[in-house]
Amino acid sequence: MATNKGLVLIDEGEIFEFDNSDGVIDIDFNYQGIFPLNRQKFILVGDQLSYLIDTHRVKAFVERRRNHQAQASIFKVRVLPEAGTEAMLSPHGEIELKSSPEEIIFEFASADYLYSHLHKLEYRLMGFHEEWQSLPDNMGTVAYSGLDFGQFDFQVRVVDSKSKVTQPVSRYPFSIATPFWYTWQAYILYLVAVGLAIWLVILLIKRHLALKSLMLAEIIQQKQSALMESNRSITELLNKKERIFSNLAAEIKQPVMQIINPLAELRNDHLTSKMRQKLDAVYSHAGRLRVLMDQLTAVQRIEHISSQILQSYSVGKTLDYLVETLRPQAIQKQQILSYECQIKSRVLLVQDSLEAMVNNLLLNAITFTQPRGTIRVKASADADRMHIRVSDNGPGMSQEELEFVISRFAHGANHNGKSGIGIGLNLTNELVLANEGWLEIKSQKDSGTEVTLHLPLNTAVDATEAENGAESETIIRQVADKRASYETNELPVVLVIERSQEASEYLIDLVGQRYNCYALQSGAKALEIIPVLRPDIIISELNVPDMSGIAFTEKLREEAEFADLPVMILTATSDHTAKLDSFKATVNDYLIKPVEREELVSRIESNLTFSRLAHLRRSDAPEQAHSENVPAYVKTILPHCSNEKERKFVMKFLSIVEANYKDEHFSRSAAALRLAISERQLNRLLSKLLPDNFTMFLKKYRLEKSMPMLASGLQITQIALEVGFGSAAYYSRSFKQVYGCLPSEMSFTQAEQVVEEES
Repeated sequence: MATNKGLVLIDEGEIFEFDNSDGVIDIDFNYQGIFPLNRQKFILVGDQLSYLIDTHRVKAFVERRRNHQAQASIFKVRVLPEAGTEAMLSPHGEIELKSSPEEIIFEFASADYLYSHLHKLEYRLMGFHEEWQSLPDNMGTVAYSGLDFGQFDFQVRVVDSKSKVTQPVSRYPFSIATPFWYTWQAYILYLVAVGLAIWLVILLIKRHLALKSLMLAEIIQQKQSALMESNRSITELLNKKERIFSNLAAEIKQPVMQIINPLAELRNDHLTSKMRQKLDAVYSHAGRLRVLMDQLTAVQRIEHISSQILQSYSVGKTLDYLVETLRPQAIQKQQILSYECQIKSRVLLVQDSLEAMVNNLLLNAITFTQPRGTIRVKASADADRMHIRVSDNGPGMSQEELEFVISRFAHGANHNGKSGIGIGLNLTNELVLANEGWLEIKSQKDSGTEVTLHLPLNTAVDATEAENGAESETIIRQVADKRASYETNELPVVLVIERSQEASEYLIDLVGQRYNCYALQSGAKALEIIPVLRPDIIISELNVPDMSGIAFTEKLREEAEFADLPVMILTATSDHTAKLDSFKATVNDYLIKPVEREELVSRIESNLTFSRLAHLRRSDAPEQAHSENVPAYVKTILPHCSNEKERKFVMKFLSIVEANYKDEHFSRSAAALRLAISERQLNRLLSKLLPDNFTMFLKKYRLEKSMPMLASGLQITQIALEVGFGSAAYYSRSFKQVYGCLPSEMSFTQAEQVVEEES
């Protein structure tokens, strides 16, 4: 294409402009100045010259021009050392300079003989700057100064505007040696020098301290002698005071009991109303005196409280248990008792101290707050401390009362003005101090009281709690495969009956490591599950919603098989009448909440020991041989559950089996439907918690239920239908599969041995 702007070749979308370097001088060509000679050649007329154009040769020329590569040459390298003497270096590179030069100079040019006059150059120094720098000419000189030690590579390339290929890069690599003060040998010398300096400083400090210690040793020895003498005197006084308290408590307790017992008998006599009022007043004051004796005993504990071992607490469970324990007393006074806990982690505190502190504060709040009042409990935490706040809208205290309220045997008055005396807040304060915390009391007359426990947040990692937290989403996900799972458990079985799930979990947390614990919140359901679970001991709250602990014990004693099963009653009320009624109902033990861990475990052990002795004596009697030889399959396989969800599953599963085992159509799918889970989930749960699958468990369960009937002489067919086998043949096959003999060949001594071997 010839235009008034020059001659241009357009080939496959690419444009090539001809200029002087290509032999085309003209940039303006005549209109209609093209004269074809043949298909390949034509004459092109310009303003100055005419040109014979061979199209094939032009295309070949353009192709060569576009693919032309030109080499840049580094032909001289000079170094100017610090001394000022210039030195020449080899133009081939790969050299090492012993020190950083003052200046290094590179001279370079295009080495192309055809088009060098059309070229420009680009250069860069790798290790110093990465970007290409441009020169407007085909040769140049570059100087670098102030280069640091390291590896460098000087690179040059040609820039050809008419070539579309990448031009080759000419390189000149070189390095500058690392100075000695940056070498590893130098760093070792530096460390040695620093070490010597530190050693000299320490030596001087030690000499100074030694001289000072010699001067102070004499003074300390004199002071120490005086302090030892003073300490000896103080210790003697404290021991004397403790002996006085101990002796006083022991001496007064016996006369007090001798006063209360006759008064209790006199109150049952026929008296005039006036005489009864006076007798009731005397009995009330004697009761207060007995409480004071108990508090005197608590004083001795205060003296040694700091030596107690630490205990891991779940703050939420403990507070929830205490609040729910005392809630009936608040309800009795129509008080609103609210509770909030923001502490999730476990903490370390002095053993049994958290229960005592919070229990004292709650009892004070309930006692001194008027009916229909409001009591709030809140637990929160910051970076390093937790805060347990108990507030009420009771009568409050004046500033004068606040000054002595935490002293021992401080007097106080409730909303009716009735005075009291005790060491509750003093004991709480001592416990807080033993835990390295402090007690804060805010109160105004007629505006309520707010008591806050500020305690250190010493977190404790509990393995069971951590495992439960990781598995909290669903119990199904924590079930192991077939190779995992069931382990036999020989711990005594404890059945806990409490008002709420939180209270049950708290008690299980106290004793769960030593016993295999299961819990219910209903006395009626407990009576249904006891024949299946066969617990070794029962711990029941006095005031369970559907049935009191007393009524529960009376109904349990009606069953001959469980007439001697130990029952322990727990209650937050100190009602003497309820205590007497409990023992009349043959309760084995009676404890006032909050109960200490060691005391609760000791009471359980004591009752279990007496129960075992009674069992041994009964098993020796010939008339009891039959009942003792009846196997207890479920009890022998009860798992030691690691969390409340597993315990709930086992209890619900046993309840469903107990209610439906007589139905010959009862199956795995029916059980899964009642448990609201899939059959696969049921299989997985049973593989973890029990040694047998569902079919084998149901078979052994039905066989155990048939044992008393078989011993009483009933027909095999009747027994099979009664326990859900459907036919005598199926019953006999199953019996032989489990016990190794037919029902007609079975002796109960043999049955006991078989069950023991399976266990």
